[in-house]
Amino acid sequence: MANESSLKLFEFVTAAKNKGASDDFLASFLARRGWAQDDVYAALGRYWESVTGVAVPDRTATGESARDAFLYLLSFSTLATWATALGSMLFRLIDYWLPDPLAPHQLLSVRQMVTWQMASIAVAFPIFLLAMRTILREARLSPERLKSGVRKWLTYILLLLTAGAMIGDLIWFLDYFLQGELTSRFVLKCLTVMLIGGTIFAYYRSDHRREEDLRAISRAVYYRVQTAGEPMPETIASLVDKWQATDPETGKRYEYRVKSGTQYELCAVFDEPAEQNRYPSQFWHHGKGRTCFTLDAKTNPAW
Repeated sequence: MANESSLKLFEFVTAAKNKGASDDFLASFLARRGWAQDDVYAALGRYWESVTGVAVPDRTATGESARDAFLYLLSFSTLATWATALGSMLFRLIDYWLPDPLAPHQLLSVRQMVTWQMASIAVAFPIFLLAMRTILREARLSPERLKSGVRKWLTYILLLLTAGAMIGDLIWFLDYFLQGELTSRFVLKCLTVMLIGGTIFAYYRSDHRREEDLRAISRAVYYRVQTAGEPMPETIASLVDKWQATDPETGKRYEYRVKSGTQYELCAVFDEPAEQNRYPSQFWHHGKGRTCFTLDAKTNPAW
């Protein structure tokens, strides 16, 4: 059964490539149809082997994956350290400002209560910033490293843990609410967890999403006009889902305008500039702030 599915996938990929579909479009399209990424790339590799007559070479291991793992583990562990310390410090300050009348009187000063948390933040936060600065600098110079399997796995593990913390916080809040035991002190602690966890989740969820979104939009336009033979779309609403159509910086839809003929313009807002590099996608070459790209629907977006 597996071989039959692989054969059908290969036949579809071959037929689509003969019609001018790009590798990136096929990878995105088939992933949305539920195909595993490894199966899709295996079919693409098999296609190019048949076209070129050369087997796809096996990539030898390098130190990049180990370095990426070190940097991401360092950034995530220090993030967990200072975020936990920040939450603990805020919990203690809430207890100090809104003391429980039934609890033993606290004789310690505020400074004595939060020295450990302050020390943890003072050590872990600068290391976190240094690790993230290194990661972002290397990503600007070699954006292909953002597709590293190590990065994706560790990022999604972080998202899972953060989502778990927020879900647990909501359950905790609902439990006390149903019991009628909500207090100002308890609500503030729940908000603290939600604010810290939500900020971390939102940042890593939107991290480097714009470039992927813009490529997905451009591939959709190319497929609609060049492959399907349809007229230029007036809006991007019908091309991609709502997540890929929304700029995470502004919360609004990406700007899309038809200029003339098959030329169109895509605009987005970027947090940081990206330097010129060997990566072929022009979406990696931009300044800080609002940037517009002029594209042609007849050009195969094979980045």
